[in-house]
Amino acid sequence: MSYFVLILLLALSVYAIERNHRRQTRPSYTGSGREDRDLARVRTELRAQAGRASRGAARSGAMTSGRVSSSPARLAAH
Repeated sequence: MSYFVLILLLALSVYAIERNHRRQTRPSYTGSGREDRDLARVRTELRAQAGRASRGAARSGAMTSGRVSSSPARLAAH
């Protein structure tokens, strides 16, 4: 008798979970078609960083190794 009750409880639990799962709305992981603000921010920062690097190379007249440094100690270490 106890196995029958155990199987019945298990079956009812599975039914309830599946029923609840079907009733839930599906989440939109893409942000509902909105603009990806993180991607836009990263692109803007990369463009600004590239602009700083090209202006620094034009001022010094020499090309760097592709790294952008903001401190004199970092420049001396290269």
